[in-house]
Amino acid sequence: GGNFVCDVSNFMNTCKPMTHSVLDTHEFSIGDGMPGSQNYKTFVADAYAAMRLTFDYLWRVHGRQGLDGNNGPRIPIETRSPEMAGNAEWLKDKNRIIVAPDDVDHYDYASFDVIAHEIGHGLDSYGPKMVVVPPPPCQETNKIMEATADMFSMLASASIEPSGHPYRIMEHPQKANWNASTFTSNVAERYLDDPTINNKPACYSQFIACMNGHAGSSPASHMFYLLAYGGTSACNGNAVNGIGIDIARDLFDQMFFQELPPS
Repeated sequence: GGNFVCDVSNFMNTCKPMTHSVLDTHEFSIGDGMPGSQNYKTFVADAYAAMRLTFDYLWRVHGRQGLDGNNGPRIPIETRSPEMAGNAEWLKDKNRIIVAPDDVDHYDYASFDVIAHEIGHGLDSYGPKMVVVPPPPCQETNKIMEATADMFSMLASASIEPSGHPYRIMEHPQKANWNASTFTSNVAERYLDDPTINNKPACYSQFIACMNGHAGSSPASHMFYLLAYGGTSACNGNAVNGIGIDIARDLFDQMFFQELPPS
């Protein structure tokens, strides 16, 4: 508990936790009912509601209270941050998430799948210990962390919005998916069902370690998608029978929260 959202462009120093009972859904609850940061109240409300839904999911499905499993730590989301342009990021050293306003191709980065991904990084910080081998710049640990965050986002999205596309990450912020307040899934940032759609690898290779974290994570997250949903592998074309999202979620829970050593 105690998580909150700050509009850091408000220099009146009046940022306070929002009332928990105000928000019932994560889309357009407060503000002008339009996507993006044209109305900062919509932006802040979306960020808060996405965070609330993610932490509720974490407790309801995984039985975990907060990132550390003991109802802590208290996490702020900073919106309209001057530190970040056109992105969202978990800042491990500051225990916070920062989300930026819109850019050329995206509305705000306060959508549920984005916030759930960043909270997935927070779980990395307070959950199992990831060992960095070999040392940077070419190492696979950050690819595993990015894949784990995408897996968590997919699982949370599948639980909260089962009729959507939980395996397509960062699709809600895309301007190409919106006509006024009507959403249609046309494009996404990452496709766990087929990473090659936007030129990310679907197969593991010796070059993964030196790739960008999001690109290098795609083979692992694609394999997890196939585990859950089945389909045709974008790596080798083989047909895969999925075990179902619920069993895949149980396996993720067992691996991440119970089998890996704690930090």
